[in-house]
Amino acid sequence: MVTINKKKGMAGDSNEPYIFLSYSHHSIDDVAPLISKLTSDGFRIWCDVGIRGGTEWKEEIATHIEDCEVFIALISNAYLDSKECTKELSFAETKRKKCLLVYLEKVEKIPKWIEMDFHRYQYLYKYLNESTFYNDFINVEEVKLCKGRSALAKEASRIEGLIGIDYENTRIWNTRSNLEEENEKIDKILTIYYEGKMYQDTKRYEKARLKYQEALEKYILESIER
Repeated sequence: MVTINKKKGMAGDSNEPYIFLSYSHHSIDDVAPLISKLTSDGFRIWCDVGIRGGTEWKEEIATHIEDCEVFIALISNAYLDSKECTKELSFAETKRKKCLLVYLEKVEKIPKWIEMDFHRYQYLYKYLNESTFYNDFINVEEVKLCKGRSALAKEASRIEGLIGIDYENTRIWNTRSNLEEENEKIDKILTIYYEGKMYQDTKRYEKARLKYQEALEKYILESIER
C-alpha cells in the first residue's frame, strides 16, 4: 500500500491558489505517486488526507472545494461507485468551479449527469497516455496557477543563473543569437512570476527585457545597414 505525505505541499490557510484533488481511496496506489510528484514540484494541493482530527470533515471538504483554483476528479470505477466522491464532483459543478477529469482507468459506464455536462469539462486519460500524462497535466492553465510562490521563485533564480548577467548594467552581446536567447530567458522569468501573480517581482525583469529588446532591434538595424 502506498502512503501519502500528509504535510508536504498541502494547502493550508494561505491565500495562494491550490488544486483540490478528489479521488477514491481504492485508487490510492495510482493517486499517491501523483500527489508526491506534484508536491515535490512545488504545486499546492488539498485532499482529504489534510483534514485535521476533530474537524467537521464534510464542512472542511466543501469549503476547500469552494475556495480551490481548480477541482480535479481522479476518475476510476470505484470513484463513480462512491457517493461521497460523486457528491464532491457535483458540488464543484454547482459552484461553477473549473473542473478537470483525469481518467485513471477505463470506466465501465459514465453517469448520464456527467455526460450531460461533459462538454464543460477538461479531461485527460492517464491510462492511455502514461508517458505524456504528467506534462500534459501540469500544463493545464489552472493547474499552472497553483504552483507555490517559493517554487516559482526558485525556478526564476535558476533561469536567472543561466543568463549570468548583471541586470542593472546589462551587457550588449555582439551576436543576434545571444540577444535572442537572453530575451527568451527573461520572458520565461516574467511568465513564471505572472502565473504566480507575483507582480511586485516583475519590475526588474521588465527593465532587463526592455534593454535587451532595444539592443536586439539596434543590432538588426545595424546589420541591415551593413
